[in-house]
Amino acid sequence: MFDNPAVKAHCVFVPDELYFLPQSNMLRMAKLYESMYPQFSNERFTELTATFKLDPARPLNTFSKGMRRQAATILALSAMTDYIFFDETFDGLDPVMRNLVKHTLYDDVLDRGCTAVITSHSLRELEDTCDQLALLYRGGIVFESDVQNLKTSLFKVQVAFSDEYDKSRFEGTEILSFNKQGSVSNMIIRGDRAESKERISKLNPLLLEILPLTLEEVFLYEMEALGYSFEEPGAKGGERK
Repeated sequence: MFDNPAVKAHCVFVPDELYFLPQSNMLRMAKLYESMYPQFSNERFTELTATFKLDPARPLNTFSKGMRRQAATILALSAMTDYIFFDETFDGLDPVMRNLVKHTLYDDVLDRGCTAVITSHSLRELEDTCDQLALLYRGGIVFESDVQNLKTSLFKVQVAFSDEYDKSRFEGTEILSFNKQGSVSNMIIRGDRAESKERISKLNPLLLEILPLTLEEVFLYEMEALGYSFEEPGAKGGERK
């Protein structure tokens, strides 16, 4: 793609380290984008600068970090490309602007049918933004899944019995993590939530509670199941089996 202008015209990238022409403003940058992207929309550019309340004639070197991120996002969305790549999209944005960027991006994806690819070190930022998630580790994709399936197929179960028991009592249940303290066990289970609850209920537990996992917790357990360890050296905690 690097040496193929026709392909690059359909893709726009907003990097983590933003770059603007020296001494430029948004109007000058818009002219540059217009020369590279035939479908660049000045109407969309004007609309977005008004929405974000940015002065396009103001020098970009007087913008704050968050304002510069907004400016780069406006230019990228105005390019009207089929693919938009964002690296650390929400870095430097306050909660209000972060929400505005998300909803503006949603509108573009829905209205134009474009594809947005977002990278972030914060899974919480992506949890309510993306349909598909992938984890990059040491230069490769090691895990990929639909967000909704990921969140519903993995869950935490807290259970207790009056008698002594171990993991073998839950035969037929796919347990990723089993941690028992006294009579109470905490398990991470993969499978259908309703079926798992019904199966365990038939064992007549004293306590049975199904708890949701955050997306970050889901990823950690999925990666551990694949054989990747993220424990800090010397860290000690409850045993996971």
